[in-house]
Amino acid sequence: MMRLGLIGAVVLLCLGTQCAVAMAASSDGGGTAELARLNAEIIHRPNDTALNLRYGALAERLHLPRLALSAYERILSYDPQNVAALEGVYRVRKAILPPTTQYRVGVGANDETNPTLLPSGHTPEGQFFGYFNVRDERMLGDTQWRTDGDINGIAHGVANTLDYAYAGATTGPVYEMLPGITANPALGAGGSYLDSHLFYGEAIAQTTFEAYPNGAYDALQIRAALRDYDSFFVPDNTGGYVDATGKITLPITIPDLAFTVAPWLRWAAIRGPLGLGATTPLIGVQPGDYTEAGARFDAYYGIHDWVVFNANISGSDRAYREELVTGSTTEEREDTTISPGASIIFPHLFQYQNTLRFNYTYVKDDSNDSTKSYVDNIWTVTASRNF
Repeated sequence: MMRLGLIGAVVLLCLGTQCAVAMAASSDGGGTAELARLNAEIIHRPNDTALNLRYGALAERLHLPRLALSAYERILSYDPQNVAALEGVYRVRKAILPPTTQYRVGVGANDETNPTLLPSGHTPEGQFFGYFNVRDERMLGDTQWRTDGDINGIAHGVANTLDYAYAGATTGPVYEMLPGITANPALGAGGSYLDSHLFYGEAIAQTTFEAYPNGAYDALQIRAALRDYDSFFVPDNTGGYVDATGKITLPITIPDLAFTVAPWLRWAAIRGPLGLGATTPLIGVQPGDYTEAGARFDAYYGIHDWVVFNANISGSDRAYREELVTGSTTEEREDTTISPGASIIFPHLFQYQNTLRFNYTYVKDDSNDSTKSYVDNIWTVTASRNF
């Protein structure tokens, strides 16, 4: 009896499957027949753009993305700038891509001569740091969705009141604005720890624009955040900032050379002990009321497949509001920082996506307040892996 029941269940399942297939075929309104007719016409007129676009659009409606992709790519083979075909390729590839989650983990050590950024009387020290980044991309319905997470921290050998950690995440959709240009509006939150206390919590809203001209990478991120600092550090503890940061790959074609420039502009309004955040580079946006503009220039030279040399220089100007120069009743503080550096990078060391980096950075801050100027030297070694 049990065997007969199993046989009956299999028969019913097969019949049900055949009925479902038949219903699906009939529900497309003759779409598959129309697709076959368009395909027969394309065989005789493969360079007919309108015909290929009709075929691609119908294949998308019938949930046959690979057939749609072949039609759009056929157009691009003879008309590489066709907007409708470029949009179709992006749309279909996005739909057929599987969910991806990428991780990046790194650990390293610093040897720093002036971790407290004092004009004099500073004590050199060693530091250990680490970070963990994650990016998840997947389709939610018809929308591509991206989530980024970041955890990082640093432990100081001498100035342990500067021990710092941060954790945060942002999430939002990814839209194609133009062929090859995407926008990723996102919301997020984060929090940090400093000197055995909660340092701040923040809410973030940002939009990131990305483009890949000729295989290069360009980006612009516009961000705003509201921060709530622990009153242990910042008595008037709520403030915020707005900034814009970019990265541009310069279109210079020299064998084995690449150049990038990364400008930024920031307006911060976080009252309290101004300059507090200048004590460690991982804190990022520092407390204070100021406007800052700066840029970093990088040059990369591929010495060999397994070693790259990098030279860089960054500069910034920060104008404080309502922070007067020591001893003055009218002059507001302004700092100019110049920071050249160099790196030796070993990509794919021992194994693909393993990277070892040795870096030196010289920092010279010139302030119109002599009690705030400083010089710093930082030697860094970092090992990282992507997976």
